[in-house]
Amino acid sequence: QVGEGSYTIVATEPFERIDVSLDFGPQGIADTWYTLTPVGDGTRVNWGFRTDLGLNPAGRYFGLLMDRFVGNDYEQGLAKLKTLVEGLPAADFGPLQASETEVQPQAIVYVRQRTATDAPAISAGYAAGYMQLLPYMAENDLRQAAPPIGIEIQSGPDEYVFDAAIPVDAQALQPAEPIQFGHTPAGAVVRVTHVGDYAGLTGSVEALSAFLAARGHRGSGPVWFVFVDDPTQVAADAVRTEIYQRYE
Repeated sequence: QVGEGSYTIVATEPFERIDVSLDFGPQGIADTWYTLTPVGDGTRVNWGFRTDLGLNPAGRYFGLLMDRFVGNDYEQGLAKLKTLVEGLPAADFGPLQASETEVQPQAIVYVRQRTATDAPAISAGYAAGYMQLLPYMAENDLRQAAPPIGIEIQSGPDEYVFDAAIPVDAQALQPAEPIQFGHTPAGAVVRVTHVGDYAGLTGSVEALSAFLAARGHRGSGPVWFVFVDDPTQVAADAVRTEIYQRYE
């Protein structure tokens, strides 16, 4: 913090420029801006400052000393910005459409699956899991209450572990191995809608993690997916999947 007043963003050009109005109270108003220029694998940030000192000779003299008065603050600010940005995950979350919301627990039946990490193997694992759940639901007269869900338990280099789950209209059930009864996570979450092939879900999860980190948060508990659209009924590039992550 330097001095008193207000700092108001008045205009933005995505990935190019941010314009800010600085109100110093009795000392007047100044304009400042940031310009962003791609340089190799990084971005050069320039921070500018402009104010009207009028025709008063004292004001003009003050202008000659402006760099001495604010230059060090600008250098420190840019250094802190550099440290912050370089400490963020590399995933690009710019196009991400994320929203914060509260979710309630949903009753689910689920079966834990272990597969290889490639998309075809994971898809086959989900299909096999749901094929176990559907007969169990029919035998117990359970109605599907919402779209199918996937809860990510572990994602390693050689194995992917997840729960293939279906929300049901039940309060309690007797599990029948390997089928279990439980509830989805609840509380404050960030929700992202991924549109496209399931193979792109990993990139959206990484972008979600970067989004949280940029806001000083981190994920808490498993990521889970709500498969809104049936991929056998909707074109692959239009399939919607909602991604949820609790955070702290």
